[in-house]
Amino acid sequence: MSTTATVLYDISRESPPAGEFRSGAAGILIGLLLLALVWKRPERGPKVFLLLFILAFGGFAVSKGLATRRAHLKAAERLAGGKVEVAEGIVTGFVPGSADGRTDETFMLGGRAFRIRVDSGEPGLNRTSAAGGPISKDASLRISYSGEKILKVEDLAGTPAR
Repeated sequence: MSTTATVLYDISRESPPAGEFRSGAAGILIGLLLLALVWKRPERGPKVFLLLFILAFGGFAVSKGLATRRAHLKAAERLAGGKVEVAEGIVTGFVPGSADGRTDETFMLGGRAFRIRVDSGEPGLNRTSAAGGPISKDASLRISYSGEKILKVEDLAGTPAR
């Protein structure tokens, strides 16, 4: 099908998720607060433990954040290089996910089943229709994907964007 399409989602236009950095900052902040509580105490053990906790938590968060960013950039490169599979047609079997991320959104398109996981930490589409995502029942779409990751969603029939 060679129809003019409206892009509803494109991974190359999205920023990598920053959840790991935020959770790492929260862990470091908690560690610093606890360290402030024990700083005046004469024992060295709690201070050393909390310093190691802060360093380990910060290192893990930075490492996980960088890995997520690399995976996001790699997925965007696959899309730009055309190293993706494409499914197009009318969305069928649409089961909307919840906005809070507790339930995944599932649907069929072009004979292939898709699942949108909200908090997977993986690159690709992770917004359900309830949270403003681009998939809707009976929409005419073209989806570019790699494995389980949806990298691009295009509207083929002028379905109103969400």
